[in-house]
Formats: sequence, structure tokens, C-alpha cells
Amino acid sequence: MNVLQVNKFFYKRGGAEHHMFDLAELLTKHGDNVLYFSMQDKHNEKSEFSKYFVSNADFSSDTKINFWQKIKNVGRMFYSFEAKKKIGELLKNEKIDLVHLHNIYHHISPSILPVIKKQGIPVVMTLHDYKLLCPNYTFYHHGAVHEEDGRGWYCSCVKNKCLNNSFVQSFIVTMEMIFHNKLKKYYEKNVDLFIAPSQFVKDIFVRFGWDEKKIVVLEHFLPLNFKIKDRVSDLPKEKRFICVGRLSSEKGIDKLIKYWLKNNIKYKLDIFGNGPLMPTLQELVSGCENIILHGQKDRNEIYKNIVDYTAMIVPTEFYEPFGLIVLEAFASGLPVITSGRGALGGLIKKSKAGLIFSWDNNSLQEKLEQINDSHRASTFGDKKYRENALQYIRENHQAEGYYNEIMRIYKSV
Repeated sequence: MNVLQVNKFFYKRGGAEHHMFDLAELLTKHGDNVLYFSMQDKHNEKSEFSKYFVSNADFSSDTKINFWQKIKNVGRMFYSFEAKKKIGELLKNEKIDLVHLHNIYHHISPSILPVIKKQGIPVVMTLHDYKLLCPNYTFYHHGAVHEEDGRGWYCSCVKNKCLNNSFVQSFIVTMEMIFHNKLKKYYEKNVDLFIAPSQFVKDIFVRFGWDEKKIVVLEHFLPLNFKIKDRVSDLPKEKRFICVGRLSSEKGIDKLIKYWLKNNIKYKLDIFGNGPLMPTLQELVSGCENIILHGQKDRNEIYKNIVDYTAMIVPTEFYEPFGLIVLEAFASGLPVITSGRGALGGLIKKSKAGLIFSWDNNSLQEKLEQINDSHRASTFGDKKYRENALQYIRENHQAEGYYNEIMRIYKSV
């Protein structure tokens, strides 16, 4: 099958990009032909299809561009004539059986969808976030989840300044949503089937009025190059915890650090990742020996000393759509302590390989003491969580099973 993968970034920038490249590798392994449509960028992976990619656009709020370029970028968010032209050239020159969309917002825009539809090519789209429901992608801002920003014509997003606490930016993305979803209904009319990475994501889309018959649940798989540990490792001599993720407020890592400092937690905490909060967090942990910010590292370096850790902490504050990092922890034989937000709670309950905490009543500190405690006589003392983690990942989220399901989905449309 000739599958066109479409995403605005063509390098491993975030979860959507990692999943797209992992999926492409899986499809290629099984003999399918993968093509790409994306945006030009100096960080991009090499591709023979880059001649079709749209020109680069940077929507970062701190980007130094002139006024007219900003106006041009805003126009591109609503409708990209370049993307429409380039996708038309690709479809004319290449044989495509199916188009799989990931994140196309802003940089590519849904202007490509009517062109694909006109060619009679089926389209599926993975819901990596909540952009089709909420102007700021996450529902999360100002330290809390705001579901009201996704209701009606999204006007509370402007009132709440949901994007970067900016009235202007919030107004622009709200107008973008109104144009795409309410007036033109690009996604509703042109996408044949949506893929939700968790039941939680499907449920929230249905709750906001989307047709449940057009949404199928298919949870992400463990990447092919991520090996599952052969056996359960012994508990480390002293408790030590690891946290991996983007350093941004919705990921909750700033809240975790403040909790660690306020409660004078005696255990070591290693944090891997980068993001907009890095300067703030570096200042926050200055002089604290128990918290170490390692910055961005590749998977191999992060997990090479995984036996030294007691558990992984995932303190996400927003509605996490899935949580691939949890699968990586399980495959490493590591249990997870999490806030349980979004799909995270379901993963812990199904696997019985971790604990869910609340920020209230010192719940997190209790979970830190409880997890993998060799002195506890309960059923879940000693290495039980680690055994459950490995057993769960061996029986679930395997690449071969995912391939069979994704091909069933592709063929259904």
C-alpha cells in the first residue's frame, strides 16, 4: 500500500513526530511504501519528497520577523495556497492509496484536504492532541484545565487569553478555529476516519459532539527499536526517581520540582528533557543536590542506567492523550507514579504497574514511600510492580499487533 504521511514537522520534535516516524518504519518493514508531505526546516530528516514540502514558517512568539511576514504567517494559518499547490503536485506525480494526517495545523493548514478529497483518496487522521476541540491544543492554561474554551464558538478562549496569556494570539487562533471548524468544516467533511490513541480521547471528542462512528481507538505501540528487558531487575540500593518529558507547564514538571523542594524530599530526582521552562527550573533547583536537570538526551542515554531508578514519575497536568513514555518505562521494567490525568490513569489501572497520586494531602510523598518498598509485606511490596510492568508490555502495545490493526483501519476506508 502507498501511504502518504502528513505532518508539519519532519524531525523528532514531539510525540506526534516520534509516532509518525515509528509508524513509517513499521509500515516499511512490512513492505508498504511510505511517502511524506511536510514543511521545510533545517532540522529535517532527509527525504526524496522534500521537493514537495511547503516553505518554512515559524510561529514562535519570540521570533524576530517583520510586520508583513507576521501578517503572511497569520494568513497561512487560515489557508495556505502554497500547501494546496504543493500537495496537488505530489498527488499528480506519485501514486497514493491513502493519506494519513497527523498534525497539520498552522504550518500546512487544512487547505490540502479538499484537494485530496477531489482525487477520491481516503483520509485518516490521528488525534495527537485536542486542537480540533480547543484553540490552544491542550485545554490547559493558567495552571488549570479549561474545557469551556472548546465549547460553542470558542469565545471563552479569548476571554481567558488561553494562548500564552495573550489576547491577540488567543483571538487569532479562535478565529482560525471558527473558520476551519464552524464555517468550512474542513475536517468534518474531508476526513473519513479519526484515530484516537486512547479511549479517553475518543470519549472527550464524543462529549464535545463529534460523531463516535467516525472515531476508532487504537493505542500507540512500543517503537521497534525499543527493546523489552529480559527479566525483572533487582531493586536499587537507594530510592531514586526519573522524570522524562518536555519542560512546559502542562507537563507538570515545574509543579513536581516545587513539591520536591517544599516537602524536602530526600530522594534523588533526575529530569531529562528541554522546553520553555528550562531557565526558570535551572534557577529553581540551583543549590539543590537532590534534583538534577540533564537537558535533552536520546533514548539510549536516558535508559542506559535505568536499573538505578525505583520508578518513573509522570506528573502531567493536562489531559494526556496517551503517554508513550509510560510504555518505555514498562519496557524498561520500571513502574510509574503518575497524576493519572487523561489516558494515564487507564494505563496504570490496566497494567497494575504503578500508582496514581494527587497533589493534595501529601499523596505523592506517600506513593514515593510505597512504590517498590522491599520492607512492605503487602502483595505489592518488593518487585511486584516491576513484574507487572514487564508482563503488561509483553502482552500489549506490540508493533505487530498495531500493524494488523492499522491495516484493518486503512482498508476499512
